Amino acid sequence: MASPSTSTSVPAVEERPEGPGDELQMRKRRDETQWKRNLAKRKRNSGKEYVGLNTGKTVAAKQVGPPCGCPKGCFLNLGEEAVQRIFSEYWKMGDYNAQSAYIVTMVLSKEVKNSGVVAGSRRKATLEYGVNVDSKRVVVCKKAFLSIHAISDKRVLTVLKKLGDTGVAAGDLRGTHGHPHNKKHDEVERLAQEHIRSLPLCSSHYSRAKTLVTPRLTTNVAYYKRKIWTYNFGIHDLTGAARPLLYVWNEAVAKRGSCEIASCLVHYIENFIPRTVNKLVIFSDNCGGQNKNINVCLQLLRLVHSQRFDLIKHYFMMPGHSYMPCDQDFGHLEKFFRPREIYTTDHYIELMREARQRNPFIVVKMTSEMFFDLLPLQACITKTQVAKSKFKEGRLFVYKADYKQGFRIHHSYFEDGEEEGVSQTVKLQKGKRTAYNPEIFDLSVVELPVKYPQGVALRQDKLTDLNHLLQFIPLSHKGWYQDLFAAQGLLAATEEENNPDDPEIQDDDLLDY
Repeated sequence: MASPSTSTSVPAVEERPEGPGDELQMRKRRDETQWKRNLAKRKRNSGKEYVGLNTGKTVAAKQVGPPCGCPKGCFLNLGEEAVQRIFSEYWKMGDYNAQSAYIVTMVLSKEVKNSGVVAGSRRKATLEYGVNVDSKRVVVCKKAFLSIHAISDKRVLTVLKKLGDTGVAAGDLRGTHGHPHNKKHDEVERLAQEHIRSLPLCSSHYSRAKTLVTPRLTTNVAYYKRKIWTYNFGIHDLTGAARPLLYVWNEAVAKRGSCEIASCLVHYIENFIPRTVNKLVIFSDNCGGQNKNINVCLQLLRLVHSQRFDLIKHYFMMPGHSYMPCDQDFGHLEKFFRPREIYTTDHYIELMREARQRNPFIVVKMTSEMFFDLLPLQACITKTQVAKSKFKEGRLFVYKADYKQGFRIHHSYFEDGEEEGVSQTVKLQKGKRTAYNPEIFDLSVVELPVKYPQGVALRQDKLTDLNHLLQFIPLSHKGWYQDLFAAQGLLAATEEENNPDDPEIQDDDLLDY
């Protein structure tokens, strides 16, 4: 039998509203001087120690080589101080082309005067090496020249080989030809681009704005005023049997804890899932205060007790790695809202219904009498095993008709073949009796009272700011705020004094007892 699967998305934490006061972060610019390749290149040309990018090996810093030992005594004639100064000045250039130009001036090519070999020798010239000491060129032997500058014979010959007719050393053209060795072929790039374009497009979902600031204005004044929050809870049927649903209310109607989420789930089940379906699979994020808590667990178990379902599986996505259809729905809405001013919760609902023509949203406006308090369910259970269970590690919660005493927590996404300790059974029925006894544990008969019969009182300072923003609200939407002020009256300050620390999520909703 077909089993509808729902993917739930829940309101996020209160975010800072958009406004002209937001600081614009300067775009990060490319700094090629700090690239690892260029850093290594500068160190190499300066004779310093560096790490090769291809080999990963450390190359030692350059040092003056051993004395030549020739009959001329080049090192002794120059002196240690002069040798070190020549070495330092050469590597201080730090530029390959500048060093090449220096080598050209110090190594002279002269014609062979007296040939000591038989006729037919290919040698036409000989090289004379020299160094500058006190602005005078001093001739040294080849070995002394190479040792003083800590370079190889190949380095000198390469420079002389690339000399032009003008006697100027050719510049280093490595990396300037526009065809790096690691560049992909044009055909490979074309195929990669075609593959990317073949993938299905989806709206960005990274902000996941499920709390909507109301009113949404562009004036600078609104940025510094407290505004009311509109909550948006999404359910997406993965079977395609129903269109995506959005449950919308604001903070004057109800809060956004586990009771509110469970109430929306029950409304969806009762109105959009056929009675012939006896298996329900739910995917949701890992939010503990709204999806993964004892209240939602009891509400799902209550559906099993009432014989609405024989099996319910609730999967929790890995934290930080979830991307569900609901996230795509929220991204589509955010893109639709972006260029618009939105004045009331009813205005949000109207725009949600118009947000897309293909597979449009079903929007349910929640009222205070549609939210139920689940605390009476907690009075029917024992919390001994609940406290010992590891809710946070749970990846799959299973509720079955053949185990109505509680439910099972799986610490992986697979039920079969799990190792010992990976899954556990949580018994909620009171008493030591292991068999199910409907006389002492039947959640379906528990009456659930309305959680907010008169709505939720707003803070007086927020009401004052909302009243100040009325000057920017069109006349057609001002009636919504007048009704809000009339319903609030003086209850906001009174209830705030009676419940100074009334959080969005009650302590009993949390999992750590």
